Amino acid sequence: RAFSLKKYYLLFGLIFFLYCEDIGEGYNWRGNLTKGFSRRFGTLGYDYGWNAAYSPFDGGTIVVGRRSPEINGQTDMWAIKTDERGLLEWDYSFGGDEDEDGYDVIATSDGGFLFVGHTWSFGNSQQVYAIKTDFHGNTQWEKTYGGGMWDVGEAVIEVKGGGFVIAGHSNSPGISSGNTDMYLIKIDIEG
Repeated sequence: RAFSLKKYYLLFGLIFFLYCEDIGEGYNWRGNLTKGFSRRFGTLGYDYGWNAAYSPFDGGTIVVGRRSPEINGQTDMWAIKTDERGLLEWDYSFGGDEDEDGYDVIATSDGGFLFVGHTWSFGNSQQVYAIKTDFHGNTQWEKTYGGGMWDVGEAVIEVKGGGFVIAGHSNSPGISSGNTDMYLIKIDIEG
């Protein structure tokens, strides 16, 4: 009797195993996880990505930094837009004949992007540099802020009711109190 009961359990287990082997097949146990990626962008010279932001309009990423196409050459603020897989959609350089650098970027509520950093090409000496683009990277406006010495924009946020606040530092007379001080600028949507 014990022998036949053992055969019964083995037979039942085999049938149950064959019947249930597809339980959970095709089920996404971890939810919809985004696959990782590793991408690099650059030129012959020294290129840096200082900050990145999520683009809520398409799930992509916007990156800001600087590029120097030649080793120890002139630098420009550099913006790179990727899709959700990190594949390049567009990249643009901003600046003039001197050096620029980009330190922060945000996706703006109108579907575009705002980049901040500094420029030596426009204004007096080193100035805070802000560039507003549309979703495709086309420049809508670019502005400089600061005094006669060294001014840098290092972070930006969009504020309720419209406009932006830029935080950075200044060493310009009339703005700073001697040495380098924190510099806070509030601008409207047109800069």
